[in-house]
Amino acid sequence: MARLRALRPLTLLAFGLPVLAAACSAEAPPIPIPSNTPLPTTAPPPAPTATEEPPPLFVLLRAGDEPAWFPDLRRSVEALADEEGLQMIEIPPADPLPDGARLVVAPLPTKDAMEWAQASPEVGFIFVGAGPDVPPDNAVALAPSGLRPDLPAFAAGVVAATVTEDWRAGVAVLGSGPEAEARRLASLNGVEYVCGLCRPAYPPFLPYPIDASPPKADPEAAVSALLEAGVTTAYLYADSESQRLFDLASQAGLRLVGEISPTVAWQDLWVASVGFDLRGALSEAWRDLSQSQGGYTAELPVALKDVNPTILTQGRRRAVEVILSDLNRGYIGTGTRQEDSSIAP
Repeated sequence: MARLRALRPLTLLAFGLPVLAAACSAEAPPIPIPSNTPLPTTAPPPAPTATEEPPPLFVLLRAGDEPAWFPDLRRSVEALADEEGLQMIEIPPADPLPDGARLVVAPLPTKDAMEWAQASPEVGFIFVGAGPDVPPDNAVALAPSGLRPDLPAFAAGVVAATVTEDWRAGVAVLGSGPEAEARRLASLNGVEYVCGLCRPAYPPFLPYPIDASPPKADPEAAVSALLEAGVTTAYLYADSESQRLFDLASQAGLRLVGEISPTVAWQDLWVASVGFDLRGALSEAWRDLSQSQGGYTAELPVALKDVNPTILTQGRRRAVEVILSDLNRGYIGTGTRQEDSSIAP
């Protein structure tokens, strides 16, 4: 028995060797060799070509009788459209509202524009220079009673007084009618708002500011009156012959404040331009309409442009802008009838 027990491991080993040998002698499976022949493929179907949609529109309605400020409005709408990445088109007020309109700017809006606003609540509307007292929620009315000429004129008087030594400022408004009279009175009041009695410290002892507005549109007479009174800075405005008036004043060495932009010939003597901030007002109204916060009216603010920093220095400009802020908020009156009823352009 002891011998049989000793042989049992050997017997098992003997049976295991043939199995192991058979496993070692078995052929390995063939290894696939890469082929340069491309496998057949099925091309995916072509993706459908999307039709490119035109960009949303800013629409500017042409006014029947274009007011003097319409070119500035057009430039302001173009600038806002570029900033928003939108396309601006200009159409007559009789045309139908185009598809894709996001904003319609309507100067002196007609009845059609008012009806569009009520029928198209998804489109924003900005009325300029006229409009309802209570616009619909998708509309804003800027200067609904008309642009007030007394506001920029008052601001011009403030600028002229602020930069003038011994308060020797003057005004020359060439024109007739209610608008010209509003500009004349408001500009004189703007000077006096800054200097009070405006008493000079040395001769000539004249009651400044000087009103050199001639009864007729005579640029030569206006400039001569300003020079004879010792005026050094003047606010000038002319319904016609504006170029002639400013040319004569600049050739005489007067420093100039106006509601237009200066030419190269006037730049050295130009103090600043004053006018309505159409660009800023449109941007603010569009932002409110984009946030569904329309349905209100607002006056157009007055702002400085074309500022000559060597004359209207930083400190003086800051003082002027504090007054303009109060003027725009209605805290300061211009002393004219315009405060009660504006003249539509």
